[in-house]
Amino acid sequence: MEIQKKLQEWKQMNQDYLERIKFMVQNINSATNPLIISYFTYSLQMNHDISQSNYILGSFHIQNIGNQPLNNLHICIKMKTESYFEFSGKYVHQNSKQSLRLSSFWERINEDSDQNEYWLKPVQKFVLKPSESLSFANFQVKWVPKGAYSAFIDGFVYGEEISEGIRSLNQIHINGIIPEKKEVES
Repeated sequence: MEIQKKLQEWKQMNQDYLERIKFMVQNINSATNPLIISYFTYSLQMNHDISQSNYILGSFHIQNIGNQPLNNLHICIKMKTESYFEFSGKYVHQNSKQSLRLSSFWERINEDSDQNEYWLKPVQKFVLKPSESLSFANFQVKWVPKGAYSAFIDGFVYGEEISEGIRSLNQIHINGIIPEKKEVES
């Protein structure tokens, strides 16, 4: 008798869980905001020699996995560093008179003097439709190691529907130390 009572309670508990899961899935499907994920892919070229440059070659990918479009898409790539790191990529500046603006290019929408934040929007694509993806491809971060170095690169996606932004699934963190060369006594 006790076992049957426990079994009935367990069945009711499972039924309640299933109802809650169904409710949550229905709410996801009827969400008014787009479901966006973003992430970095990258590779490193490392030289632990003070006369050689180091590189990160990366891309920042954005995917709309929801059923609503994301309008006025723009991204922010933030670099936190105490060392000198140089960021470059396929972007043009807001006031650029460059007539060639390829579809793969992005436009920088914040001040060029800010070397820690890169606010970018695609030159030609303003809406990211459901099931579409977009990439800020082949950016490069370059530095010459002079002792200790450290950088943290983070990404965020913004749009009309997500004005507070969505952080990327991963970040890039790199640090190292170039040991001082000791003179060999003869």
